[in-house]
Amino acid sequence: MTPKTPNFLENNITSATLKNALLGYYRFERGYPYVVTEFFDADVVVSNQKIAVECEVKISWKDYRADWSKKKHSDNYRSIFKPNMLYFAAPSELAMRIKEDLEEKSSKYGVITITENGTVQVLRKARKLHTKPVTEKVLNYMIARLTSELITLRHKVELLQTKD
Repeated sequence: MTPKTPNFLENNITSATLKNALLGYYRFERGYPYVVTEFFDADVVVSNQKIAVECEVKISWKDYRADWSKKKHSDNYRSIFKPNMLYFAAPSELAMRIKEDLEEKSSKYGVITITENGTVQVLRKARKLHTKPVTEKVLNYMIARLTSELITLRHKVELLQTKD
C-alpha cells in the first residue's frame, strides 16, 4: 500500500512533501525500481530501465519561470543524463497555471499535481523528448545516488533516536 502524503490544507506544502509524494507514486503505484532525488540538475528522476522520467518540483510561479533559464531546456544541451520525458510537479492551483503555460508554448513537457489528499495526478501527459534507452552508466549513477540518500537518512534517524 502506498503511503499517502499529508493533507495539504492542514500543512504548509514544501518541495520535500511533493518529492516524497512523487517517489511513492512512481515506486509503489507505477512500479519503477529506480527513484531518486537531486540527480544531476533534476529534483526527482525515475526509471524503469527503459526510459527515464524527470520531475521538476515547483512551489511558486517564480520558481517555475526561473527553471526555463536552465541550459537543460535548450535544444543543444549536452549531458550524460537526458530524460526521455519531463514533468513539472506542483500543488493543484499552480499546476493548472503551468499546464496552461505549457499548452501555449506547445511544449512536450507534462504536468503533475498532488491533490489535497496526497494523490498524484497527471494533468498533462509528457511527450517523449527522445527515444534512446537509459544507459547502464546512468542507472549505476542512480543506484549510487540512491544509496547516498539511504545512508544520509539512516544517519539522521540515528541522530533523532539518540536525542531521546
